[in-house]
This record gives sequence, structure tokens and C-alpha cells, in this order.
Amino acid sequence: MSDAPPPPPPDGFGQEPPPPPGYEPPQYIAPPPPPPPPPPPPSSGFGGPPPPPGYPPQGGYAPQPGYPPQPGYPQQQGGFPPPAPTSGSGLKTALIIIGVIVVLGIVAVGVAAFAVGRTVDNVVTVGRDIARDYGTAPASAYQVEITKCTTDDTGSPVATGTIKNVSGKTHGFRITVGFYDDNDKKLNESLDLVNSLRDGSSSDFAVTSFGVSSESFVCRVDNVSFNG
Repeated sequence: MSDAPPPPPPDGFGQEPPPPPGYEPPQYIAPPPPPPPPPPPPSSGFGGPPPPPGYPPQGGYAPQPGYPPQPGYPQQQGGFPPPAPTSGSGLKTALIIIGVIVVLGIVAVGVAAFAVGRTVDNVVTVGRDIARDYGTAPASAYQVEITKCTTDDTGSPVATGTIKNVSGKTHGFRITVGFYDDNDKKLNESLDLVNSLRDGSSSDFAVTSFGVSSESFVCRVDNVSFNG
């Protein structure tokens, strides 16, 4: 085996052609650096740099003291807006309301007075009716007579008699009889009722007294009242 180098390849195979006369190989140009990152958004006004012109401010925060407001930045106003001026219509409305209240109060007092007056009239009328139908009867409205003053089987005093209605209308009567001793001292009293006695009619009555032990007594009509 020979140590001689291999023969060169034939022309045109495996070799680059020589550059033409005056040719210069291209130079390597580095790519441009990337652009810088955008600046961070401005802070809310606490220690950060001022925002660029036209940058909208953060809502709800006022600029720092001595910090000039940027264009388009609405400067906050201190305090509350002044109240609207009061017009005369409010006073007129209040006067109208007061007038209505006064009128209603006068009407209420008048109605109450009228109601009280009617109530008093009704009470007077009812009282008059009660006195007429159940009060003491005038002597001109009846005629009464005791026909017997004795004792019953038990020894109790008994007064019997008659009453006549001359009042001009139908009435009932309550006849109260008192029992007196010989010294005109009242021992007891009792009553009897006569109902719906027509005018001009008469009716008997009987009054019994209990608890009287006197053997001698007198019977006397003490009161006659209407009973309806």
C-alpha cells in the first residue's frame, strides 16, 4: 500500500470558482438594538413623576400641593356648592298650608260643638221623657184612696185601696204606702204597681208591709209616681 496523497479532483468538481476581478466580500452588519420599553404609567400623584401633557388623571385624587394641573385636568373645588336661593313660592306655600290647618281646626271645633249640643239636647229630652213617664205624678193626674188598713193572717200590716187615672192619657202607677204608729212615727213602707191604666179608669191595689210588730198603726199614701 502506497502512502502517496490522492490525486486532486478534476477541474470544476468540488471547488468554488474564483471571484471575479474587483469583487469584495460583503461585510457583516449587526442588527439594530430593540426599542426601549415604554415608560410606566404615572402614579396617582404620590411621589411619582408628573404625568405627560394630555394624560388623563386618576379619578378621585387631587394633585399634590404646588403641583400645576395638567391641561384638561379639572381642578377640584373645595366645599359644597352654595344652596339655591330661596324663592317667595316657599313662603306662599307655607302660608297656604297654615291657613288650611286653621280652617280645618275651626270646622272641627264647630262640628264638635254641634255634636255636644245635640248630645245635651238628647240627654235633656230623654230626662224629660223619663220624668214624664216615671217621675212623681202630679196630684191632678190621679185620684187615690185607701179603703182598708188591717193585718193579714200572719199579722203583717196590709193597706188596700183604689186609684183612678185622670191624667188624660194611659199611664201605669206606683203607689207607695207608709205605715205609722200612734205617735206618727213611720214603721215601714212598701209599694204596689198598677200597669197601663187608661184615662178615666180605676184599679185596686194592695200594699203589704213586713217586719212591723206594732198592734196599732195607720196606713197613708206617701207617693204616687208614673210607671210608664
